[in-house]
Amino acid sequence: MVRVLTVNTGSSSLKAGLYEAGDAVVALFTCVAEAIGAPQGRFRIRGPGGAAEETAAPIATHAAALERFLAWLAAQGAAGAWQAAVHRIVVGSAEFLAPRRLDDAALARLDALTPLAPDHLPQARAAIAAVARARAGAVQIACSDSYFHRDLPAAARALPLPAIWRQRGVARWGFHCLSCESVLASLRALDPAAAAGRLVIAHLGNGASLTAVQDGRSVDTTMGLTPAGGLLMSSRSGDLDPGIVIYLQAAGGLDAAALNRLLNHESGLLGLSGSSGDMQVLLSQPGRPASALAVACFVRQAKKFVAAMAAALGGLDTLVFTGGIGEHSDVIRAGICRDMEWMGIRLDPDSNRRGAALISHRESRVAVRVIPTDEDRMLARHAAALLGAKEEGHVSF
Repeated sequence: MVRVLTVNTGSSSLKAGLYEAGDAVVALFTCVAEAIGAPQGRFRIRGPGGAAEETAAPIATHAAALERFLAWLAAQGAAGAWQAAVHRIVVGSAEFLAPRRLDDAALARLDALTPLAPDHLPQARAAIAAVARARAGAVQIACSDSYFHRDLPAAARALPLPAIWRQRGVARWGFHCLSCESVLASLRALDPAAAAGRLVIAHLGNGASLTAVQDGRSVDTTMGLTPAGGLLMSSRSGDLDPGIVIYLQAAGGLDAAALNRLLNHESGLLGLSGSSGDMQVLLSQPGRPASALAVACFVRQAKKFVAAMAAALGGLDTLVFTGGIGEHSDVIRAGICRDMEWMGIRLDPDSNRRGAALISHRESRVAVRVIPTDEDRMLARHAAALLGAKEEGHVSF
């Protein structure tokens, strides 16, 4: 049994927790910081008894949010109650597929890989440094969010570029792996046969992707080299005709920084609606044409990707919705599944509205489920497994 600090940095959010991991994984305290860098942030800590602290105030940086949680743990006498800190790392690289300790060489490689994930790696590095400041010499672990896709078939992994670029690691790495692992673990407990069958996991949130799973292994996924690919998202464009990027450079004079801002921060639901990247907000504006268009585009693309992932599997047994939108929006789930009877998907409207665990109609050939994801629990599990192996080296700053 070990205690680990989990750190999960998003582009504008942070989730952290103190977990006890062994045969089971138990959350002792969890923290969520949202709207980091925005005028009005949100910060919440929960313990075994429920809410321990909840405030609404600006949060300048990811490091500041984590330092606040670490200070709170110290005030509870739990500052030294963990053996290692484990970080979710979002970057496509063979070097970081397997969970690994973060020594100086690993940190140098992460710095070199930052251009692949400019909206995720800097935040993760800041959190790593914050942990080190709080506890010098602490064991820190990188847990890739691409690990579940490590055995993708060659035809799924390869991108149609010359060999020189593929040799440099330009490939489909995919993401949302911790979520996929969490969903698969829950499904194994609910229905082992379904978990071993043909499964599409639709992780729909601010970031969104779909993954095809067969016999518990990823065989295809919608995201590619970076988390910007695949389905359109809150503020990310998703897949685009590559000629558009060339046009934006030539006609618009956009450099790499401007392209990143446009494609990752100003596009997707936000770009289409012109007002918000929050699906809940857009659904509350059905009479606003631009908001309705954004929702319709999201549903249409997700529907197409469900079919594409099913084609990669040669059929479909189970469709799982997870992530903030997938777990909580019956409207989006219904939209994606509407007119999909041709491939065996039929929802039960009442079960879907109630957000039941099983929302497919009794006559549906495909089981449709809603399974909450728990990425941080998977982080703790991976860290506990790694700490059980003989490792050398630690991070110095």
